[in-house]
Amino acid sequence: MVPARTAYPELSIAALTVILGAARPVGAISLHQQLLRRGFDVSEATVGRLLRDFDRLDYTTLGITTGRRITRKGRAHLEALRNGRSRVEATQAIDKHLRADTLSQVMSVLLARRGIEREIARAAAVNATKADLAAIRERARRIDSGEDLPGIHELLAAAAHSPLLEAVHRLVTQDPQIRAALLRLTDAHASALDRPFHKRIIEALSRKDARAAESAIVQHIDATTAAVRKSWSALSGGSKKG
Repeated sequence: MVPARTAYPELSIAALTVILGAARPVGAISLHQQLLRRGFDVSEATVGRLLRDFDRLDYTTLGITTGRRITRKGRAHLEALRNGRSRVEATQAIDKHLRADTLSQVMSVLLARRGIEREIARAAAVNATKADLAAIRERARRIDSGEDLPGIHELLAAAAHSPLLEAVHRLVTQDPQIRAALLRLTDAHASALDRPFHKRIIEALSRKDARAAESAIVQHIDATTAAVRKSWSALSGGSKKG
């Protein structure tokens, strides 16, 4: 059974769905029975309070009898709840595949980053401000001089000035296990990977050349992928295929 207190959005979705699909106004007793059949551990009193909340918020309206019908506002609320659930499920599905236990999983993450970051690079070439470019230059300079700092990828994502691209990039790159694995696998190649990339991407951003910026990030991710494969093979003695 689904506890009512821990599943209020799901309970609301189920209740409004029942009311929406009913041929006649739905009463509290009927709704309670249908919610029980759907696996919700709710009392009649809880259902009654839920319906009163729906009425107060204008999600339902009381019919000529004691049953409720869903209003236009209720339909819009139900659609918003369903969309919110879909977004949560999509995020959970992505998170489920963000692992670094095998080589194939690490390759999948890098492939996802390749697709996202090439769009970020193009957007940054168009949208980056002077302040964005100065921050990227300074971070790159400090990394190239040997300081142990995060790479410029997060600054590049911010310079794209696209909240959606930045959010997706953060979702794919912020997992601690993956970050640690990539650092471990690319540490020996860091200088060879970073310096050419920094030079190419900064030149592209300075010229506002979206194609060159995209090419720079693709080359960098491809080089990182090759380095990861080489390091994984060395660490596993060639026996761990992923």
